[in-house]
Amino acid sequence: MDYKILIADDEPEIRNLLRLYLENENYHVIEAEDGQRALDLLRAEQPALCILDIMMPKIDGYHVLQQIRKESNIPVIILSAKDADSEKILGLNLGADDYLAKPFNPLEAVARVNSNIRRFYSLGTKVVQEGNLAVRDLVLNQDACTLKKGDKIIQLTSVEYRIMELLMKHPGKVFTKQQIYEHGWGEDYIVADNNIMVCISKLRAKLDDNPSAYIQTIRGLGYRLEKKMKKQNDLQWFLIKKFIEILAVVGVVEYLLTFLVKSCKRLIQDDDFRVKGHNSRKCSLLLLPSAQMIRRFIC
Repeated sequence: MDYKILIADDEPEIRNLLRLYLENENYHVIEAEDGQRALDLLRAEQPALCILDIMMPKIDGYHVLQQIRKESNIPVIILSAKDADSEKILGLNLGADDYLAKPFNPLEAVARVNSNIRRFYSLGTKVVQEGNLAVRDLVLNQDACTLKKGDKIIQLTSVEYRIMELLMKHPGKVFTKQQIYEHGWGEDYIVADNNIMVCISKLRAKLDDNPSAYIQTIRGLGYRLEKKMKKQNDLQWFLIKKFIEILAVVGVVEYLLTFLVKSCKRLIQDDDFRVKGHNSRKCSLLLLPSAQMIRRFIC
């Protein structure tokens, strides 16, 4: 294999052990003893995969991972002595593709590397030959593994990238949760509805403020990428926003009318409509018709 693997860990024993097993699989291995060195090697060497420790000097693994996801979609396997579920969830939410707790079996580590390389790059060989994918204003650069909406680059994790690749290759086609999971995660589908829903929700938020602008939920079946902009959906979204604005205006108007009516009721005590400082019969006769009209309107 010609794939280059970066091992970022401050323990030389761990790096040496992984190097031994990975080189036995014909991987080319480079090493970093701290977070800053890891970022430098990522930019200079452009490895195919990174094995990343969390507790490292200078820059910890979580911050390194965040920086990686700003610049690259390469698979990242977190390697850490922190095996609590909360730590695993945090790492995966930040963009990691896999998590391996210390102490670990080096054979399992190699198997996870093989799995991630196979999932990410076996698809990539076919992708490069086919060129870019374009649906509406979305362009998926399959060589650089990037997604653009107009001139804006949308940052994706490797799982999100593979899901968008699947949807953009077949716009308008409905994919089941099983198909999406097996393509995105590269594993057999068991029961992972929540993972898919979370991933689709994040994708929708990255693509547009309107959650249904691109990826549609087909109830009881799965999801699809819309070929064309749905005017009905956009109109519904527009009407909802306008309705909320109208409600706010109506609330203000209602308050003002209520205040006006109460004020008028206080002023209109009887048919004489007495005006402060003017008790003349003439004034009362002039204002009487107006008072009666106002009373009929508000009563």
